[in-house]
Amino acid sequence: KILFSLAKIFFNYKLLTIDKIFRIHMKYTNIYSNTQEQVFDGGLRDYMYLIYKNMGKALLISAVIAFIVGHSNFMLSLLFSNPIVAIIVQLLPLFFVFNFTKTLISGTVQDAKNRLFISSALMGVSLSTIFVMYTGQSIVETFLTTSITFGCMSLYGYKTKKDLSSLQSFLFMGLCGLVIASLINLFIRSGTTSYILSCIGVIIFTLYTAYDVQNIRKLYNQVSISTDAKEKIAVFGALQLYLDFINLFLDLLRILNSRVRE
Repeated sequence: KILFSLAKIFFNYKLLTIDKIFRIHMKYTNIYSNTQEQVFDGGLRDYMYLIYKNMGKALLISAVIAFIVGHSNFMLSLLFSNPIVAIIVQLLPLFFVFNFTKTLISGTVQDAKNRLFISSALMGVSLSTIFVMYTGQSIVETFLTTSITFGCMSLYGYKTKKDLSSLQSFLFMGLCGLVIASLINLFIRSGTTSYILSCIGVIIFTLYTAYDVQNIRKLYNQVSISTDAKEKIAVFGALQLYLDFINLFLDLLRILNSRVRE
């Protein structure tokens, strides 16, 4: 769980606002339009569809990898029995996420997609342990609950006229505090503290979902019709929402389920 929260922190640290990457890229290419007028058309729907399509592919890759590794005693032993190997497995996804912005600025669209899918595969390896800790039914039920919650907050972020940018500092600082408290609890090993932190995590990532969706939509209105630019943003947005979904899923899994897989 800490791994995915750290990934979100690293990504947001590199991109304090969701359009920072394209403000940097603007120095080299003319992807910004001269007007800031709000444009609502079929292009916006296609743009959002592309983002959720990329996110869906990333989630599917993570789910398949997690299922395969989680049901293989050999793979689990190979990857997690040795502390050094286990640490490497945990840190590799962070490396890919931390360097994601560089790929978006200087790389091609395919480079960005490749990094997204490789990151999701590596994160799937880290997620594999949930199949040891929880029953399959618990995981499916929590996934459905997460999907409904994520869907509702995505719709709110897309439709609301309220500016959610004021949440940025609150959410980022709250996330940092959550990670620090989680690290401390690794030594304390308090079940009550773990439960409380998971509840706080649900609140943070539920709000992050709406905040990120609104920012992704705002970015559409700042970017020209360049296909390359829109496809890069779609990959960028997919990673943002992927991390929101996974973190929300893990926190809900801890809250809603206590059954250990036999």
